Amino acid sequence: MEGGENAWLLIKLGDEYAAKEDITLEDKSVISGQDLEEIAATSENIYGKEPKEKAKTVSKKAVKKTLEKQVNPKDGLN
Repeated sequence: MEGGENAWLLIKLGDEYAAKEDITLEDKSVISGQDLEEIAATSENIYGKEPKEKAKTVSKKAVKKTLEKQVNPKDGLN
């Protein structure tokens, strides 16, 4: 037997949940309800496309300083 003892075959027969129409023809996301064109128009992360601009690298020290200014705005003044 090819495939060894872990080889198996699953056959899905029609049941009460089976649909007659071909669900692969549906072009909308189950989650968002958008089609592929709408998703592409609103997404910033599309495989194979270069990002519009690269994200800037910021040090932890700079982030901490910015957050401290937001929490204590008077402390940031000279």
